[in-house]
Amino acid sequence: MSDIEINAVCKSFDGRKVLSDVTLSIRSGEFVAILGPSGCGKTTLLRLVAGFESPDRGTIALGGTTVAGVGREVPPEARDLGIVFQSYALWPHMTVAGNVGYRMKVAGVPVAERERRVAEALETVGLAGLGDRRPAALSGGQRQRVALARCLAARPSAVLLDEPLANLDVHLRASMEEEFARFHRATGATMFYITHDQAEAMALADRVAVMDRGRLMQFAAPAELYRCPANPMVAGFIGEGYVIEAEGFAPTGPERGEANLLGQRVPVRCARGTGARRNAWISLHPESLRPASDAEPGLSLRVLRTTYRGAFTRVEAAPDGHPARFSLNLPQHHPVRAGDSIRVTLDDGWVLPEAA
Repeated sequence: MSDIEINAVCKSFDGRKVLSDVTLSIRSGEFVAILGPSGCGKTTLLRLVAGFESPDRGTIALGGTTVAGVGREVPPEARDLGIVFQSYALWPHMTVAGNVGYRMKVAGVPVAERERRVAEALETVGLAGLGDRRPAALSGGQRQRVALARCLAARPSAVLLDEPLANLDVHLRASMEEEFARFHRATGATMFYITHDQAEAMALADRVAVMDRGRLMQFAAPAELYRCPANPMVAGFIGEGYVIEAEGFAPTGPERGEANLLGQRVPVRCARGTGARRNAWISLHPESLRPASDAEPGLSLRVLRTTYRGAFTRVEAAPDGHPARFSLNLPQHHPVRAGDSIRVTLDDGWVLPEAA
């Protein structure tokens, strides 16, 4: 196991800045996902950690040893890392066992030890008995497991995964998520997982680093990202969230407050120490709103669009004469159509620390 320290790393290609002062401290044995839209710089960050690229500025350390920066550049093969690509990167002419044991063969590990570790790795990923097959005879999910077994058998200090589920269908992706979680539990390895799929990141990672346009937006546990986004980008990117402007925010407790939303005084959560503001931006999710009872104050909205989602209906609605747009989930026993009027009440909202 190994911690990963990325300190103020910058990288540009052809004069275009791809990473800007990215700093991350990843604990040994932690599962961290790097999440963000296409082009945000997450794969470039992985390539820097792996040693395939060099930072223009900043440092990278693995297990307390600087491997990049300040005049030092340790080659990829000397960084003791396992890498799983979305393309699997398996030798087609080798057997499964040959692929899994190749790195150990190059390193001069004795045959008996190599065979034992290969067998253990294949057993761990559920491929026992398939060592004599060629990659072409395996399914996509099985090939991905071979790539995992190759990492496991080599016993690297950390494992880097570059969108490993991107080429799999939706059902296979769900089963492979559990495979990655089981792999992490079995090995205790430090996992550095690149993805653009927030469902993957939130399901697998201990902490998630959200990136946008080469910058780190927030680095936190999944629940904190969802409930307490740091800025409008994270609020809009995580969990189908959106941001609404409110007025007259005033704290009512250490982490509570109230604000005026469409003429209604509503309770909201906030960071400790948040002061009164004339305007505040409130982060909401579709489940933050529910139909108001007759005895409750509520926000009056006009339904713009409905979408069937199985267990519920997703409703897009807006107040008359106001630019705000709301999303909420209504149960199937509460049918509405475009043009209907509904009254909703706010169950949860978060005051963004950073202005929109």
